Amino acid sequence: MLPLARSRACGRSLWSLSRGGGGGGGRGGGSSARRTAGSSSGTPPRAAPAAAHSAAPGEGRYAGADPSQPPRFYAPELPPAPGRSVQLGAEEARHAARALRLRPGDALELCDGRGGVVLCELVASEKGSATVCALEPPRALSWRGPRFVLAAGCLGLPGGRADWLVEKATELGAASLVPLITDRSQSGSARSKFRTRGKGPADAAAAEAEAAAADFRPAGRLERLAAAAMKQAQRAHALELRAPAALRELLPAVAAAPVALVAAGGAPPVLRQLEAAAARGGGGVEAWDGRECWLFIGPEGDFTPDEMGALVEAGARPVGLGPHRLRTETAAMAALAAAVAFADGAGGGGDGGGGV
Repeated sequence: MLPLARSRACGRSLWSLSRGGGGGGGRGGGSSARRTAGSSSGTPPRAAPAAAHSAAPGEGRYAGADPSQPPRFYAPELPPAPGRSVQLGAEEARHAARALRLRPGDALELCDGRGGVVLCELVASEKGSATVCALEPPRALSWRGPRFVLAAGCLGLPGGRADWLVEKATELGAASLVPLITDRSQSGSARSKFRTRGKGPADAAAAEAEAAAADFRPAGRLERLAAAAMKQAQRAHALELRAPAALRELLPAVAAAPVALVAAGGAPPVLRQLEAAAARGGGGVEAWDGRECWLFIGPEGDFTPDEMGALVEAGARPVGLGPHRLRTETAAMAALAAAVAFADGAGGGGDGGGGV
């Protein structure tokens, strides 16, 4: 990220904005590419091309997103005020130019993954670089509702299944993902999208924890995948990818959580258990707001009886996800979707991004 700078084109945008009666302030509400703010040519910023809002099936924004919103891009630091500009990263710049075919004068949003969002205008685009200018002050969107933490035995998932898990957990609204190290975790030499091939110690759990660090490091591959899913889902907060953790390390968090669920065959249905958890203490789902609520999903082969017993003793509620045997990533999405929908239906909200 280059230092923040003020560009001439951006200065002309703000001059046009004030001349057009829009003033120098922000919108005071939701974003729209149709905002009549001045562009560098003295005309309102153009809405992004149709390709930015109507991609092929499976590539566009999920159902329910507002198609009038400008496309969203990720930047670790936002321009702090109208008239200030930043450069997009190389990957974001290529996406703007090649995939969305944006041109100077087009409107877009920048998101920092921490709740900050700002309406901008593309002022310059060259091969591998793009400069955008803020048209309003950044907005800070707070997280609404419970912060669901998905703890899944996903270290041994082969092929693209782990990538799918990260992507869908982001889209559905998980706050964090913790890869679990369990007694039945795959061996350190198994292929996994969360790590490279293991060459480490004989202890499989230790090998997994050591090898997994590469993909979970800042700016690692999975973090980039989660950032892309965040933008498509119009989230304002990035999925937090935590380091792999042994189950026993998480038991204190389970005991402190307002609700913790663990998927278990033959257990009461997940919605029934969510209702019981919300009724406990009389505070309802509102008592979960802003707090970590844990969802535990076992690895292939499931938790051992001792592990399940430890979770239940710490306060986790066993939940059923239907009559069929599910893969780890499928069970994770079923539990997460049920929990998010339950909290949303009870007024618990969710990520505060994009009006979702």
